[in-house]
Amino acid sequence: MTKNYSLTEISPRTGSIDLGDKRKLDFPISAREIADDLSREINSDAGDASYFGVFVCAGEVPTEAELDRARHRLEEFYKKQVFIADQEWSARTTIW
Repeated sequence: MTKNYSLTEISPRTGSIDLGDKRKLDFPISAREIADDLSREINSDAGDASYFGVFVCAGEVPTEAELDRARHRLEEFYKKQVFIADQEWSARTTIW
């Protein structure tokens, strides 16, 4: 069976805020917070309602339901992009 996904393991980190006067405040950042933030940033990279199939799975590996949901969202995003491109093409070719 071929895997149709890839995983990137994320580890927790410690953030730091410079308070000035050689003081700093360290705070924990959970792996889940980092993963959620990365997923949000990557998926929103193409503007409003964009989606590139990146998600944080609930367990160590994604379930079939999670993969199906991500595939569906990705397909819907691509269909929207094709529709927009078709509209642009139609608008430009009718002018010529």
